[in-house]
Parts: sequence; structure tokens; C-alpha cells
Amino acid sequence: MENKIYNVETLYEIIRDYYLSCFPHATSYESITPHSNIFTAAITNYMNKSGCPVIIKFENQKFVSTKNYFIEKDLDKIIVMPTEQQHSIIDFIDTNLTGELTKVMSDLIAMHSWLVQDEYITKLVVNNISKMYMSSKFINMEKFKFPEN
Repeated sequence: MENKIYNVETLYEIIRDYYLSCFPHATSYESITPHSNIFTAAITNYMNKSGCPVIIKFENQKFVSTKNYFIEKDLDKIIVMPTEQQHSIIDFIDTNLTGELTKVMSDLIAMHSWLVQDEYITKLVVNNISKMYMSSKFINMEKFKFPEN
């Protein structure tokens, strides 16, 4: 783990929740927009769900393997919060997240690779595009069992 903000369990939760939000549809490594992909979408979803309204993006640089990530604060959502919460969120973003963002993204991508390798995420290649689906390993199957008589 390179980052000092999120532990392994949280990284797993970020990815799992992203795939659950996409279910039953596939996702892919292809960019969602010129400045976002599944990894930036997953961390953005997690941050917003946690009450920290931000959008994580990267600079669109062709032929560059490492991306320069940046944080865009959703000020419209922040300004309606109580003043103390506004300061807390902005302080967290400016003091902690900004300096650790590249490491957070690196750890998130590594966790995703491990989940693909360990078949939590099923990767299919269709027409030269990798499509990924969550496997049943992500789901607590006990919740889907019918009660025994």
C-alpha cells in the first residue's frame, strides 16, 4: 500500500460498490469521458457517498502511461453544507487527498488488477474491447438463498 488514506478493505469497498452501481451492465477500461475512467468514477462515487462532493479526473494525455490526477471540488454542493463541515471537507481535500491522490489511484488500480486476477471481476474481450463484469464473489450469496422449510 502506497497511500496513507485508504486501507485494503476500503479500496475493495470502493471497487465493489462501483461494480454494484453498474450491475447488471458491463464496464470497461475505456475512458468514460476524455478525463475519466472506471477508476476515477469509482473513487468519485465513493467520495460523494461519503459526503465529500468531488470529481476525480485526469489530464487527457495521449501516449502517457501514468496519468496526472486532479480533484475538482463540487462547490455547489459544498456551500449548502454547514460551515464547519465545509471547512472539514476542504481541509481534507487540500491537506490530505491532494498530496496522496496519485498513490490512492495507484493502489486502487492495483487492487482492481488483483480482483480481476482472483476472478472477483470477470474480464471478457469482445471486438477488441475489454468488458468487465462483477462475479458472484462480490455478492453475499446467503442473502439470495430461500429459507429452508
